[in-house]
Amino acid sequence: MRTLSRPLRQKGAVATRREPWLNRTRGILMRRSGGRCEGCGRRDVPLDPAHVFGRGNKGIGEPWCSCPELMAALCRECHNDIDQGTQPDQVELREHIRWTAFWRLIARLNLAGVATRFDNLDRTALEAIRALVRYCDAEHITHPDYE
Repeated sequence: MRTLSRPLRQKGAVATRREPWLNRTRGILMRRSGGRCEGCGRRDVPLDPAHVFGRGNKGIGEPWCSCPELMAALCRECHNDIDQGTQPDQVELREHIRWTAFWRLIARLNLAGVATRFDNLDRTALEAIRALVRYCDAEHITHPDYE
């Protein structure tokens, strides 16, 4: 029987540079959550570091989507619900987690004075965070912890 071996994929320069920051982010998430899922509050399940807005959302690239404020410690069920859920309760959970993340980032960046530019009742949390990221990019505001 012949086995096929593939060479191990090497990390690129960007991934290598971001790895310490992402490891620190994971630690922050676990401390912030206190061992509880930030979606349902369960304590008896393993937690995943979850990108609340996902890395594939146009307009929310790295390092923003991987900053601690825009991530959450979620159980597998809540993680799947916010990533793929279409039921009303899943959509409601996703919006709640996203708005919580939005306000955490506003507080971290000390942008409460301009928050009303992004938080209006007609916007979803995804639209609000996209507008906030565009604003930060235009004003040359970076995440304080990102080197």
